[in-house]
Amino acid sequence: MRSLQLDVPDEVYDRLVEMARLEGIPVEEMAIQLLGGPADVGTNAELLASLPDLGLTPAQILDALHAERR
Repeated sequence: MRSLQLDVPDEVYDRLVEMARLEGIPVEEMAIQLLGGPADVGTNAELLASLPDLGLTPAQILDALHAERR
């Protein structure tokens, strides 16, 4: 595991401390949990690849959008 040192504004640190206190965990563990969440999502390309192909063209989507706004 690698170490990461971050300088954060006092307000951010205070919020992390409060969140950690409410969960009953060290502030460092709270920061790891918060930073780890987005890292588990994957890349934009992976996310797009996981979506179903509905067989719609961009033009069809725009036409439907414009029709809804009329």
